Amino acid sequence: MTAYKLVIFDFDGTLADSAPWFIQTLSGLTQRHSFRQVSATEIEHLRDKPNREIINYRGVRFWQMPAIARDVRARSAEAADQIPQFDGFPNVLAAIKENGIHVANVGSISADTIRRIWGPSAHLIDRYGCGASLFGKVQKFRKLLRALRLILTRCSQRAMNVATSKTQSKSRPPFVLPEY
Repeated sequence: MTAYKLVIFDFDGTLADSAPWFIQTLSGLTQRHSFRQVSATEIEHLRDKPNREIINYRGVRFWQMPAIARDVRARSAEAADQIPQFDGFPNVLAAIKENGIHVANVGSISADTIRRIWGPSAHLIDRYGCGASLFGKVQKFRKLLRALRLILTRCSQRAMNVATSKTQSKSRPPFVLPEY
């Protein structure tokens, strides 16, 4: 039996191939919210940068973030049928669940939108921590742990690593959940 009780996935870029849709959507929001448009070359340059660096590069002010997030969430709900899940990923989640491990999803868009994107495979996700702000995914992770009555003891989980490395100190390790 595995030592893991829970696997938490970030939605964007992990459970769904949302990058093309997101890049196009954000490009459409640049004029409305008055931030810098970027070229395809700049997008590649920014791909692995921390969120704060991308925000600064694009000239987004922090007071603009809530309105931009609302627009992105609304547009994702409208475009759910245009955001594909990664091929084969339902099989990965099914294999994880067959080993008695809970599967959770954390993301910035709504659980309803994610369920629509996943369609018949949505049942493979046990818990959702959705509606996270750009820098609020760590709190969603912790809330999921509390809901499942799991205790965080040590760290080594990819989704948490992504959330912490892009929003906090790079010295903070990701999560690992032991068996109880």
